[in-house]
Amino acid sequence: MINQSKLIKINFDIETEGLILCKCQSCRKNPIKTITDYIHFHEPFYEALNKFNKLDHFTQLQKFSYIFKQTEEQSFVEQSNSSDLYFEQILITSENLYLINKYTKATQYAKNTPIQIQEFNTYQHIVQLFEEFILQDKVYFLDFYETNQFMIIFGKLLFEENTLDDFDELNKHIQIRFQQKTQRINFCQQRNFFPFEDNPLLFYLIEKDPIQKQIVLYYDEDPKEIQIELNLFLNIFQQIFQCEDFQIFRAILNSKSNQKLDSFKPNCKYFKYMLTVFIMIYEQQTLQEYIMINDETSARAFWTLHQANEFSIQLQINKQYVKTTFVEMLEQAQNKSTTVTIAIIEEPYSYQGILNLSQQISDIQYYFRSNKIIKHSFISIVLTIQQQQRLNFYVHLQKSSQLHFLKIYTLSNYEELNQQILKVILNDDGIFIQQVYIDVSRHNMFQEYSEITLGAFYHLVIKKNLKSEEAMTNLIYSLIPYSLIFTQLE
Repeated sequence: MINQSKLIKINFDIETEGLILCKCQSCRKNPIKTITDYIHFHEPFYEALNKFNKLDHFTQLQKFSYIFKQTEEQSFVEQSNSSDLYFEQILITSENLYLINKYTKATQYAKNTPIQIQEFNTYQHIVQLFEEFILQDKVYFLDFYETNQFMIIFGKLLFEENTLDDFDELNKHIQIRFQQKTQRINFCQQRNFFPFEDNPLLFYLIEKDPIQKQIVLYYDEDPKEIQIELNLFLNIFQQIFQCEDFQIFRAILNSKSNQKLDSFKPNCKYFKYMLTVFIMIYEQQTLQEYIMINDETSARAFWTLHQANEFSIQLQINKQYVKTTFVEMLEQAQNKSTTVTIAIIEEPYSYQGILNLSQQISDIQYYFRSNKIIKHSFISIVLTIQQQQRLNFYVHLQKSSQLHFLKIYTLSNYEELNQQILKVILNDDGIFIQQVYIDVSRHNMFQEYSEITLGAFYHLVIKKNLKSEEAMTNLIYSLIPYSLIFTQLE
């Protein structure tokens, strides 16, 4: 993959869109539909391809990276490790978030349900939305009460009052609250968010990130000048919350984002807090100086929360009925469809379990290749490490335009365990075009309810005619498709 600002990504999407060599506006609108005749591409790709073709053994390489330097002479080809059979790709990015809106907007649910985000303007709904991230100890949210107290004490300090004991007491209170809410004692070791209301220093939110070692101040508008009081505030903040060596950045809501949030007034402080963190944590967007929050963003947040509530109620009422509904979809596909196969593999995470998995995967792939009628195969793989710890993988095999595709979807949470299992699933026989997609866990359905997820995956691809990546983007993103499929509100 080539990395340069003007050439964001080379995407060989031969299945449905033809060959797209980059994602600029021109190439999005006019993709190349064939890989014969003339192929037009940007100069950076031409430069990289020329360098690649000059390698003595270039015909033996399946992929390469090109490292751009200041000049063409300094730039070079970085060859992939021959033992690396796959390239992991983040599934959900800022570029494909529109797929969530596209799917949901087309449903009966979205057409008949007005977006009323004000009902979620509470601290409890922030916690609910990010529950999975909190459980993984990736993030913690403070409430306005705590930061209001901080600003009161800071105000005393400006009047030269002795506030050392006050700050100590507040810090103890925050840590006690953290322990009560999370049952942990490691406050400050996850990303912390501090919301502010009517703040004379102008920022409305502070993010403290111990992994990146940075503090981010979020503003409604460009503060223009750095106040003397801000430097004093940050000095105290960094001492109390153990981040004295952190770099400080700022992010600003653009004017359209401010207009959007103003439309929810008179009091939308929690919703403003929620949406800012939503794009940074839930949607994993890259920090930039200017933040965009628009109608599409607020719609995704509303649908995600609303359908999480709806589907959770259904699971509480009758979990078995929900599971049966999705399992019956799989059974119907297996028994009545001649072009689809379904496989559910469950093994212990052990030497013998991995051997069994390898054999089953090999048999499924062989049958898929040799049977000309079958077009799709949907596979869920569950490897049990302990009673409460499982590895989940979803595999989609597809034949399209005389090509064979093998796509794997899993979570980044598994880290190095992914590598071992992926090497079992993947093969290097040259028959399958192989793609591996990973992403963070946003809810527990992907891991804890594999039959439901596989049933929903099959439904979206076969019944709703979504591409495999589009279907799984929606499934990993939220409970929206699970709920709408179950309630038949698509």
